[in-house]
This record gives sequence, C-alpha cells and structure tokens, in this order.
Amino acid sequence: QIEWLRERIATATAVQQDHLEPTKMTQYANGEFFKKHSDASFLNEKMWAFAAKLADVDDPGVQDPCSWPSRFCTLFLYLN
Repeated sequence: QIEWLRERIATATAVQQDHLEPTKMTQYANGEFFKKHSDASFLNEKMWAFAAKLADVDDPGVQDPCSWPSRFCTLFLYLN
C-alpha cells in the first residue's frame, strides 16, 4: 500500500481510509490505454432489487441489495 497516497485520496473524497477499496497501480505500454468498461459490483442484483422496490414488492430479502455498498467514484492519478 502507498499510505501517503491513500491519505490524500481519503482527504480529497471525504471518505475514511478504511472505506476505500484497495489501491491499484497499472503501467501501460506504448499504445495501451484505459477503455470504457463496466465493473460495477452486483449491478444486476441491485437493478432487480430497485425495480422490486419501485413496484412495492416486499418478498423477504428481495430488496436487500438496495442497501449494499456501491462505489461512488473512481480517482485516476497519472504519473509520467
């Protein structure tokens, strides 16, 4: 872990460090780049749970995924 970096990310996002996801560092070779992608956790489950909530379906546990934590932002830091 890079503690100083995590401290700055926590400060910039107003999120406690223990609530941050693990820090990932990636090095791209010439020609490689970050592409649009989706890696949302439990996205399908959350969409079905939210639909059930809107439809007032209250079967046991069906709305539980609505309370699961979600990533609210991603921070990119480019180092040259």
